[in-house]
Amino acid sequence: MAQPKTIHLKDYTKPSYALHSADLIFDLFEEKTLVTSTCEYEYSSGEEVLKLFGEELKLVSFKVNGEDVSDYQLTEGGLEYKPSEKKFTLEIVTEIYPQKNLALMGLYKSGNIFCTQNEAEGFRRITYFYDRPDVLTKYKTKIIGDKEKYPFLLCNGNKVDSGDLSEGRHFCTWEDPHPKPCYLFALVAGDFDVAHDSYKTTTGRNVALEIYVDKGNLGQTDHAMLSLKQSMKWDEDRFGLEYDLDIYMIVAVGSFNMGAMENKGLNIFNSAYVLGNMKTATDQNLYDIQAVIGHEYFHNWTGNRVTCRDWFQLTLKEGLTVFRDQEFSSDLNSRAVKRIDDVRNLRTRQFEEDAGPFAHPIKPKQYIEINNFYTLTVYEKGAEVIRMIQTIIGKENFEKGITKYFELFDGQAVRTEDFVHAMEVASGYDLSKFKKWYDVKGTPHLDIKTSYSDNTFILELEQSFQNFNQDDVMSLPLNIKLIGESGKSYPLKATLSGESEWLHGNTCLLFQDKKLKLEFSDIPEKAYLSLNREFSAPITVSRNWDIDEIYQLMLLDDDLFNKWDYGQTLFKKNIIDNLDQANPQFDGRLIESVQELLKDSMVDNHFKAYFLTLPAEMELNESLSQYRFDDVHRVHDALLAFLAEGLKDQLVRKYEELARETSSQWNAELMGIRALKNQILSYLYHINSTEGVEFLKTQYHESETMTDKLACLMAANQTKTELTSKINEHFINDWKDQDLVVQKWFMAQAVCSDSDTLETIKKIEASEYFNKKVPNHIYRLFGAFIGANLINFHRADGEGYKYVVDKIIDIDSYNPQVASRMVRGLKNLKKLDPARREKCATELKRIIAQPKISKDTYEVVNKVLEMQ
Repeated sequence: MAQPKTIHLKDYTKPSYALHSADLIFDLFEEKTLVTSTCEYEYSSGEEVLKLFGEELKLVSFKVNGEDVSDYQLTEGGLEYKPSEKKFTLEIVTEIYPQKNLALMGLYKSGNIFCTQNEAEGFRRITYFYDRPDVLTKYKTKIIGDKEKYPFLLCNGNKVDSGDLSEGRHFCTWEDPHPKPCYLFALVAGDFDVAHDSYKTTTGRNVALEIYVDKGNLGQTDHAMLSLKQSMKWDEDRFGLEYDLDIYMIVAVGSFNMGAMENKGLNIFNSAYVLGNMKTATDQNLYDIQAVIGHEYFHNWTGNRVTCRDWFQLTLKEGLTVFRDQEFSSDLNSRAVKRIDDVRNLRTRQFEEDAGPFAHPIKPKQYIEINNFYTLTVYEKGAEVIRMIQTIIGKENFEKGITKYFELFDGQAVRTEDFVHAMEVASGYDLSKFKKWYDVKGTPHLDIKTSYSDNTFILELEQSFQNFNQDDVMSLPLNIKLIGESGKSYPLKATLSGESEWLHGNTCLLFQDKKLKLEFSDIPEKAYLSLNREFSAPITVSRNWDIDEIYQLMLLDDDLFNKWDYGQTLFKKNIIDNLDQANPQFDGRLIESVQELLKDSMVDNHFKAYFLTLPAEMELNESLSQYRFDDVHRVHDALLAFLAEGLKDQLVRKYEELARETSSQWNAELMGIRALKNQILSYLYHINSTEGVEFLKTQYHESETMTDKLACLMAANQTKTELTSKINEHFINDWKDQDLVVQKWFMAQAVCSDSDTLETIKKIEASEYFNKKVPNHIYRLFGAFIGANLINFHRADGEGYKYVVDKIIDIDSYNPQVASRMVRGLKNLKKLDPARREKCATELKRIIAQPKISKDTYEVVNKVLEMQ
């Protein structure tokens, strides 16, 4: 295929035309949809040819000021027209085929529901349009459809008219008073069960809340509705941001490429992030529903009221809104557990992205397909950049900065520089050095050396980038504390040189030099350094500490994140040091440390569960110069068995204690109880202990929560016994009519480490339960296999690569966005051993050799091959 065009940030130009209004009519039929778009354009400056985007459209008519014209030109990417007047009305009628739209971009059908997904560039599949994020206008939309099949006709804004038409059809008209780019346009038509509620804002306005779900699912909406009301209240309390329409609607659909979409006033959600109760959803599912509901609601201001000038600025809305949803989850649940969650995600997935072929700054400089940049870097690392800004200027100044941001830019499409400017104006702090975070790829590495003698504690720091040949010096806000062996904290008094500075009463060191040496005097006892507390900067670290110092810090440090991290460090060291040992030998002090933690009544159960969770195998492999999937898995399992055997009696007692306390309700305390109970169960079942087997059988059959049942299913599939097939069969027979629960069963099979897992996946793919056109099915089966079953996906015979590439080629033919995401699981070829590297590269080249390949998948595959 011809190489697709690369889009560069440096080539950005302002729109040549202003779009003053957009009136849309959608006439929905079973075989086709007619779309009439009437827009008022006015020339402003620059190129005189109006270039509208369009893909897979049938042009029916083209009128200017009510008259048919023919002097337009259809191009590969749209339509071009040079008007004779500066200001004119353009009416375009297109014919589209939502029923055949398997890419799930633009207007498509999910089951019996018409719905849209227009971010980033889906609107051009609806009509020829000025499809750019910096073109904002007000929309008026009329939807016409069969009244019996589609009694609900929904769109952005407020409903202003509705009525019946002939031949059993009806219409509904909506107006959105707020200008928006077309990527935020939404339309839904279908027959639903509807959950109704309302919310009273701080200024006394009543907002109608409606959640639309498939018939029969109304009983799974209570948690989503509560989460929505919690989100609205939190945004008012934390940032003073109130909802600005009369109605807020959420629609759950089964076929959706993403998690959810923040369309103004009409959010369209993947049903996995709306539907759930204690019987059908796990604690983590409900936690995610709360977070995603919050994320999309928070976009109403950070993304909708102020949006991106161009798609290179994507982190402007996504990084900021991820930070906001992280804070929301932290305030409503456990802050320490949430921080650990976020950092585990960074280390396991984003740091890997930052070190391999997909590395890019949070504000990329070029792309072929923008859908490939909805990444962990743009979202999660982008959120860390926002968090660092708050750390540097302080929480109070950050909240003032948010207020200033909307004072300056409400109703506009802006850049990341504009957000940083608002923070500088509000705080009075110069962030010019910090802004480098937006433009540099890779994860900074910090080398730390400490020593103590003659009442003086010496700290030496040096920063670098280990994965790329770059010498950038970053602004690293490092929360810091010096703790004596008695447990006493010592004030940090040391003179700084260079560009670094102390912040917030010397509790935060803003490290802005290549190297720095600090001497803290008058320290009368041996002291230990607690650095990067709460993971205040997203960095990797190496330290000159010994094992005794780590154990001591684990006892002394009052920062829960660091306490968890010390445990992870010890687990990692025990695994990595034993990779070459046929019979691994582990440090017995690990058992003593866990014993003390389990007895500590001041530490919550959820934290204990996280402490007991060993580092992910992918994170361990990424720490090596070459992947060793089989060795890492073998030693990882051996360490788990070592801990389970050494802690067995205490774990049995603790499980029995927790099993008495659990209930079928959802809150932070009960989540913690179930999390620790199920972590203990996985330990005991891993060693096939009599107690573990009995606990699993009893819990599976007696518990009323999906959290407990799925924990049994996962444990049974990770450690195969005579119970495994029975539980798998029982689970699928019980839940075969609940698609979201069936997807959990897919995942449990896909991550199983047994050598026959690939054959199991092939059987599931051919079963009645699997539908390859549903993205959730692909993610839960193929995606889980790629990302969480390293030893089977990276089989030495290459069969894992071959099977997955076959799937990618097929999926790319109808849903390129999903296919390109699957390619990302093929990792960094340079770190594969030579034999695997050759097999993987051969399979990837099969994708490139296809006569028709999407630009989405082309771009991603090329990046992987370029780094082999």
